[in-house]
Amino acid sequence: MGLLLDKEIVGLLDVNAYLLFDDETARAVLVDPGGDLDRIEAMVHRRGAQVEAVVATHGHVDHVGGVAEACRRFQAPFWIHAMEASVLDSIPLQARLFGFPGAQKPEAQRWLNDGETFAIGHSQVCVIATPGHTPGGICLYAEAARLLLTGDTLFVGDVGRSDLPGGDGAQLARSIREKLYTLPAGISFYPGHGPSGSLDRERSTNPFVRS
Repeated sequence: MGLLLDKEIVGLLDVNAYLLFDDETARAVLVDPGGDLDRIEAMVHRRGAQVEAVVATHGHVDHVGGVAEACRRFQAPFWIHAMEASVLDSIPLQARLFGFPGAQKPEAQRWLNDGETFAIGHSQVCVIATPGHTPGGICLYAEAARLLLTGDTLFVGDVGRSDLPGGDGAQLARSIREKLYTLPAGISFYPGHGPSGSLDRERSTNPFVRS
């Protein structure tokens, strides 16, 4: 069947932590493990997956608060966009402001860039830079599986906030319009919070950004 997706809702702000895994090889990537690592680990074991990397769509503490522990448990490296270095540096401040005691700043082993791809088993995933929520926010696009992980860039009927340090509302709208709405028809998207949706529907109905 190729690339499959599983999800756990974790942490104080109900982040969607995703497991992207190839059902033929059991190779997997863990995306945005914001907390509740026991539940995430149970999801991984349930799928019999081998986590080869931990990836964050951006560096806000609700999405990366469990990354350091995830990397330890799965003996996997941490990947994030290069422009998120300063956001990661602010993790101690974020933890105090948003009530995440003990959150650790994870250390990136690979800096991702716009347009690069990586393999999960037999499947390819493309990194799409979508700045605006944060300077180095990314989405992950698996063309063959027709799925898109949007982090806090795009939600069902909504978009990510841009009023936090490093946010830019106009840039966020451009990212969505030029990088996401230009993808082919028939794609399901999976955001960092809330339910999944149809990218086709967002193009015509999202009240904040339309194509």
